[in-house]
Amino acid sequence: METLKIAAICMHCEAGEIQRNLERTESFVSRASAWGADLVCFPELSTTGYVLDDPLAVYSGLQPDAVIEKIGAMAGKQALVIMAGLIEKSEEKGRPYISHVVAGPDGLLGVYRLSLIHI
Repeated sequence: METLKIAAICMHCEAGEIQRNLERTESFVSRASAWGADLVCFPELSTTGYVLDDPLAVYSGLQPDAVIEKIGAMAGKQALVIMAGLIEKSEEKGRPYISHVVAGPDGLLGVYRLSLIHI
């Protein structure tokens, strides 16, 4: 059996500061790769930040596809798997999703979406 090295990241994620959070994510991914990690796990809503009162507030300028593409590019560049979270606006009933992106060296592997029902 091969060894799987996992880097579990605990970081402060500023609500709505998506670009800054992505820059920090990229820094952690680079460091984890240098340490030989195969998989880097980020917290829930790590790219958009965590907002309890008004989750829709982080949507200002949010481009979920661009965030997902950026995470995929990081995974490809460092040849590892990344799991990172974001809020996505749902077309169904206007409720946002708490989503977690999984990207590997060859691109997007999948997106897990949990619908928020208390909005």
